[in-house]
Amino acid sequence: MRSPLALKGTLYKYRNVIQSLIPSSVNTLILPSVRDMELELYFLKKYKILCSTYDYRIYDFWNSYFTNPQRIFSMAGKLFKSIEFDNYTEISELYYSQSDSNMRSAIFLLMNACGNQEDFFKDSFNLRKAVLVEDFLSNHTHFVPSRLKVNYYSLEEQLGDPLAFTILDLPE
Repeated sequence: MRSPLALKGTLYKYRNVIQSLIPSSVNTLILPSVRDMELELYFLKKYKILCSTYDYRIYDFWNSYFTNPQRIFSMAGKLFKSIEFDNYTEISELYYSQSDSNMRSAIFLLMNACGNQEDFFKDSFNLRKAVLVEDFLSNHTHFVPSRLKVNYYSLEEQLGDPLAFTILDLPE
């Protein structure tokens, strides 16, 4: 199962090492985001997963996605067919003008899928990725996890549980 968002980070390539370091007594993992590694750990069905983000846009996306993933993807698909992607900055302007969190999430999903992933809101359009977007939007397997929660605050605010294991994704 792949995350609908591709977020910058290198934890996934170390997932086997990270899994080997988690003590058997741990029942909660505290993680920096919701990417492929975090989902892989979730699907082991051993842990409650708490993810933290200091980026409200990522929190907003997951909050909407967990409520109705099909709607987010459907909206993103319709938007993808109707918008001119020649100017990537127009997409970010559209994001900030939305009051509906589902529409913001659909736009964020497209920005993530079509951008170069340096900074979604200062990014540029990547034509190679955009070619793959329609296939991604129509073929993504949706899930609504029950033991995974995304919080809008720093990891430090979740520390202190003796049965929790915290994984940090430090900048290179």
